[in-house]
Formats: sequence, structure tokens, C-alpha cells
Amino acid sequence: MIARIIVTPKKSVLDPQGEAVRRAIHTLGMDCVTSTRVGKYIELEISGSNVAATRAKLEEISRDLLSNPVVEDYHIELDAPAAPAKAEPVPAKPAKTKTAAPLPAATAPAQVITAPVVKDGKNKPAKAVEVKAKASDSVKKIAKKSETKVAKTVSKKK
Repeated sequence: MIARIIVTPKKSVLDPQGEAVRRAIHTLGMDCVTSTRVGKYIELEISGSNVAATRAKLEEISRDLLSNPVVEDYHIELDAPAAPAKAEPVPAKPAKTKTAAPLPAATAPAQVITAPVVKDGKNKPAKAVEVKAKASDSVKKIAKKSETKVAKTVSKKK
């Protein structure tokens, strides 16, 4: 069973949030909106089948917990579960077999390129840089850039 509780400000109470929304709607070009009330929407999934007891409990919860009865009104919508329909057996359809599409040609395996280790002035090795990519000219460019970065780092430390 699904219960929907809608809580809105009372008509006699000023709704500044609703007024702000109305003005924003007007700035977007929809001047036909004359009033806006902003509230809360609560949806509950409830187990059980006693609709009368559930409605009474929801009234209590809505009044005491979900709303402030001084400034807010609430409305409860309760969708009782429908009687389960008899399921008719569906005849089994023969399985269609399709041939699998050919797999794409194998791609080149990734290569690991390690930039050469550059020693700083204290004979300590700087960090080596590993780059994983497909074997191509771009891999060589990446490795060259990595070597340059390592060399620049070492020269800054001196």
C-alpha cells in the first residue's frame, strides 16, 4: 500500500518561499501564474491490508510529526493494493539463435616505458616515471616529456 502525504502552508499564512517561486516563474515568462504554495511531499510504502487502521495512524503521524498544525495543512492519499490478478501462462517462444559478431582484431598490447633514472647532485636517483600506452609515436613523445620533467626537477633541487 502506498501513502502520500502532502503538507502545505495554510491559506491564511504568508508563504515567502511560494512567493519567491511565483516571482521566478514570472521572470521566466509565465505571467499567468497567480499564486504559488510550496510544501512537502512524503511518500510511504506500507505493508498490511487494514486500510481503516492505516488511515487513522497516518492521520496521527501527519498531525503530530509531519506537519505543524498551527501553520500547515496536510492531505493524505492512500492507494490500497488491488487484488492480485490471476497470471495466465504465457506460451514459451522458441529461442532464436544468432551468430555472434566477429571479434575485432586484437589490439597491440600496452607497453611500459620507464624514463631513464637521472641522478641529482648528491648521487641519489630521482624518481623514475612509468607510462602505459599503446606502442606508437605518441608513446615516444610521452616518454621524452617524462625525461624532461625529471631532469627539470633534478636541476631545481640543486
